[in-house]
Amino acid sequence: MRAQIRKRLSDALTEARFAHELVAERDADVIANDPVARRALERACEIVGEALRAAIESEPGIVVDYPDIPWKKAIGLRTRLANAYDRVDIAFLIDAARNAFPDLIAKLEKALS
Repeated sequence: MRAQIRKRLSDALTEARFAHELVAERDADVIANDPVARRALERACEIVGEALRAAIESEPGIVVDYPDIPWKKAIGLRTRLANAYDRVDIAFLIDAARNAFPDLIAKLEKALS
């Protein structure tokens, strides 16, 4: 794996871990009502998707090499955050970070091992 791709996947992993830890330690209402926590979660989710998008852009075959990584879902989430920022459902992001990110984290760790 090229260093640039490894960096992108590592960035996605770091931010997915951050988002998951953020929501694991706080109640959903606390996150929703704390502008700093909310923005941190939104930004972490955006970076996950952007890092994976950039990895595919640099090396399109990576999708075939790592088919278990939910590329489209993560990139779709990033697109939604960037383009529909005024309609972000924080409960959806919290749910994604709590329930989908652990699987994503495991798949990224495996890809980077």
